[in-house]
Amino acid sequence: MCSEIGHDDDRNSADKEEIEKVHEKIEDKLFGEPYLVDSFRLRCFTGEYANSPIVYIAPHGHHTDIAEFFDLIDLNGTLNEICGFSVSIKLKCSIKQKHGGSPLTTRLKMKHAACFKLDGDFMPKIIACFIEPLKDYEYCVAYLKIGPDCEWWYY
Repeated sequence: MCSEIGHDDDRNSADKEEIEKVHEKIEDKLFGEPYLVDSFRLRCFTGEYANSPIVYIAPHGHHTDIAEFFDLIDLNGTLNEICGFSVSIKLKCSIKQKHGGSPLTTRLKMKHAACFKLDGDFMPKIIACFIEPLKDYEYCVAYLKIGPDCEWWYY
Protein backbone atom coordinates (compact mmCIF):
# COMPACT_ATOMS: atom_id res chain seq x y z
CA MET A 1 0.00 0.00 0.00
CA CYS A 2 2.61 2.52 1.02
CA SER A 3 5.61 2.08 -1.18
CA GLU A 4 5.04 1.49 -4.87
CA ILE A 5 8.71 2.05 -5.58
CA GLY A 6 10.47 -0.96 -7.03
CA HIS A 7 14.16 -1.62 -6.81
CA ASP A 8 14.91 -0.13 -10.21
CA ASP A 9 18.09 1.66 -11.20
CA ASP A 10 16.48 4.97 -12.22
CA ARG A 11 15.33 5.81 -8.71
CA ASN A 12 16.72 9.17 -7.61
CA SER A 13 17.66 8.75 -3.94
CA ALA A 14 18.12 11.82 -1.77
CA ASP A 15 21.71 12.33 -0.69
CA LYS A 16 23.34 14.11 2.23
CA GLU A 17 22.73 17.60 0.78
CA GLU A 18 19.01 16.97 0.26
CA ILE A 19 18.60 15.51 3.75
CA GLU A 20 20.34 18.60 5.16
CA LYS A 21 17.85 20.77 3.21
CA VAL A 22 15.01 18.87 4.90
CA HIS A 23 16.59 19.55 8.30
CA GLU A 24 17.09 23.26 7.54
CA LYS A 25 13.51 23.68 6.31
CA ILE A 26 12.03 22.01 9.42
CA GLU A 27 14.37 24.05 11.62
CA ASP A 28 13.23 27.25 9.89
CA LYS A 29 9.62 26.27 10.55
CA LEU A 30 10.25 25.54 14.23
CA PHE A 31 12.13 28.83 14.79
CA GLY A 32 9.52 30.82 12.85
CA GLU A 33 6.08 32.08 13.80
CA PRO A 34 4.68 30.55 15.92
CA TYR A 35 7.86 29.68 17.79
CA LEU A 36 7.78 25.89 18.16
CA VAL A 37 11.41 24.90 18.74
CA ASP A 38 10.81 24.21 22.45
CA SER A 39 8.09 21.71 21.53
CA PHE A 40 10.36 19.40 19.52
CA ARG A 41 13.73 17.72 19.55
CA LEU A 42 15.27 18.06 16.07
CA ARG A 43 18.55 16.55 14.94
CA CYS A 44 20.33 15.89 11.67
CA PHE A 45 22.77 13.01 11.59
CA THR A 46 24.96 13.19 8.51
CA GLY A 47 26.60 9.80 8.67
CA GLU A 48 28.75 10.04 11.78
CA TYR A 49 26.37 7.90 13.90
CA ALA A 50 24.49 6.11 11.17
CA ASN A 51 25.25 4.66 7.77
CA SER A 52 23.08 7.30 6.09
CA PRO A 53 22.09 10.91 6.72
CA ILE A 54 18.94 11.14 8.84
CA VAL A 55 16.61 13.89 10.06
CA TYR A 56 15.12 13.00 13.44
CA ILE A 57 12.21 14.94 14.95
CA ALA A 58 10.46 14.05 18.21
CA PRO A 59 7.64 16.06 19.77
CA HIS A 60 7.75 16.85 23.47
CA GLY A 61 3.96 16.94 23.66
CA HIS A 62 1.09 14.58 22.97
CA HIS A 63 0.35 14.44 19.22
CA THR A 64 -2.49 12.11 18.31
CA ASP A 65 -3.21 13.25 14.75
CA ILE A 66 -0.57 12.38 12.15
CA ALA A 67 -1.90 14.82 9.52
CA GLU A 68 -1.88 17.65 12.08
CA PHE A 69 1.64 16.68 13.22
CA PHE A 70 2.90 16.71 9.61
CA ASP A 71 1.22 20.08 9.07
CA LEU A 72 2.72 21.51 12.26
CA ILE A 73 6.27 20.77 11.06
CA ASP A 74 5.30 21.69 7.45
CA LEU A 75 6.35 18.30 6.11
CA ASN A 76 4.66 19.00 2.76
CA GLY A 77 6.58 22.24 2.22
CA THR A 78 9.75 20.63 3.47
CA LEU A 79 9.58 17.64 1.13
CA ASN A 80 8.64 19.91 -1.79
CA GLU A 81 12.14 21.38 -1.37
CA ILE A 82 13.55 18.07 -2.59
CA CYS A 83 10.80 17.14 -5.05
CA GLY A 84 11.84 14.48 -7.56
CA PHE A 85 13.90 12.51 -5.07
CA SER A 86 12.97 9.36 -3.16
CA VAL A 87 13.07 9.26 0.63
CA SER A 88 12.29 6.82 3.38
CA ILE A 89 10.12 7.93 6.27
CA LYS A 90 9.86 6.08 9.56
CA LEU A 91 7.23 6.90 12.18
CA LYS A 92 7.22 5.49 15.71
CA CYS A 93 4.11 5.75 17.87
CA SER A 94 2.94 4.60 21.27
CA ILE A 95 -0.28 2.69 20.70
CA LYS A 96 -3.18 1.31 22.71
CA GLN A 97 -6.17 -0.69 21.44
CA LYS A 98 -9.31 1.37 20.91
CA HIS A 99 -12.32 0.20 22.87
CA GLY A 100 -10.18 -1.78 25.29
CA GLY A 101 -12.13 -3.49 28.05
CA SER A 102 -9.66 -2.43 30.74
CA PRO A 103 -8.40 1.10 31.43
CA LEU A 104 -5.08 -0.51 32.36
CA THR A 105 -4.32 -1.59 28.80
CA THR A 106 -0.59 -1.67 28.17
CA ARG A 107 0.80 0.83 25.73
CA LEU A 108 2.99 -0.63 23.00
CA LYS A 109 5.41 0.91 20.50
CA MET A 110 4.81 0.60 16.78
CA LYS A 111 7.22 1.54 14.00
CA HIS A 112 6.16 1.91 10.40
CA ALA A 113 8.54 2.75 7.57
CA ALA A 114 7.96 3.29 3.88
CA CYS A 115 9.73 4.64 0.83
CA PHE A 116 8.23 7.47 -1.22
CA LYS A 117 9.03 9.08 -4.54
CA LEU A 118 8.36 12.80 -4.13
CA ASP A 119 6.49 13.43 -7.38
CA GLY A 120 3.08 14.98 -7.88
CA ASP A 121 0.72 15.28 -4.92
CA PHE A 122 2.59 12.95 -2.58
CA MET A 123 1.37 14.13 0.87
CA PRO A 124 -2.10 12.48 0.82
CA LYS A 125 -0.42 9.15 0.05
CA ILE A 126 2.15 9.63 2.84
CA ILE A 127 -0.55 10.54 5.36
CA ALA A 128 -2.76 7.59 4.34
CA CYS A 129 0.20 5.25 4.56
CA PHE A 130 0.87 6.12 8.19
CA ILE A 131 -2.76 6.46 9.32
CA GLU A 132 -3.99 3.13 7.89
CA PRO A 133 -2.02 0.81 10.26
CA LEU A 134 -3.16 2.92 13.23
CA LYS A 135 -6.89 2.97 12.50
CA ASP A 136 -7.71 0.50 15.29
CA TYR A 137 -5.50 2.17 17.90
CA GLU A 138 -5.27 5.26 20.02
CA TYR A 139 -1.80 6.57 19.34
CA CYS A 140 0.73 9.24 20.17
CA VAL A 141 3.63 10.17 17.87
CA ALA A 142 7.02 9.34 19.43
CA TYR A 143 9.29 10.37 16.55
CA LEU A 144 9.68 10.78 12.81
CA LYS A 145 12.82 9.99 10.82
CA ILE A 146 13.51 10.97 7.22
CA GLY A 147 16.40 9.46 5.31
CA PRO A 148 17.59 8.46 1.86
CA ASP A 149 15.54 6.17 -0.30
CA CYS A 150 14.67 2.85 1.36
CA GLU A 151 17.46 3.08 3.94
CA TRP A 152 15.21 2.85 7.01
CA TRP A 153 16.67 -0.46 8.18
CA TYR A 154 19.85 1.38 9.21
CA TYR A 155 18.21 3.64 11.79
